[in-house]
Amino acid sequence: MERTLLLARQQRPLAAWGYYAFPYCFNMNGGASGRSENCSPDVQRENNRIMWLFDGSDIIFPSVYLRQKLSPSEREQLIRGRVREAIRVAQRTKPRRKVLTYLRYVYTDTIQYLTESDWINALAAMKGTGSDGIILWGSSFDLNTRQKCTSFKAYLDSTLGPVLSSLQPRYVVENLAEPST
Repeated sequence: MERTLLLARQQRPLAAWGYYAFPYCFNMNGGASGRSENCSPDVQRENNRIMWLFDGSDIIFPSVYLRQKLSPSEREQLIRGRVREAIRVAQRTKPRRKVLTYLRYVYTDTIQYLTESDWINALAAMKGTGSDGIILWGSSFDLNTRQKCTSFKAYLDSTLGPVLSSLQPRYVVENLAEPST
């Protein structure tokens, strides 16, 4: 992984590099009684063990894909816990790496679009926990038919676009990464 980052940086020196979904967290998994907002100490130790990966990255890219089966407050806990772990790891890098959080625009368990309230809550949780920005993510499967494209356009016009437009001026990332030396 470290050599891949070095090679990628040689091939595309102006790009910002890192690995999707790192650091791991695995919070909010399991039964309702076993869910925790925070990453487990074992996972934090593992993330500490692979600090070389974060030191070799330009940006930290946690993933906070949401599941509809979680309650709205549990979805916020999932986001806060994962972003908090990414911030903890980023604070140990020199210089401190930015954190850009991946969020898919559909719930991963139902493939239904996120609600307006989930967008507002998710973006607030990311910003409040210290994320430097967001990467909206989807799959080619989400847009592989005319009907799906038409549906996404309607969603973009009615829900996602207005939410992002209302928040964008206050949530802009500038100078994302300074290439590592």
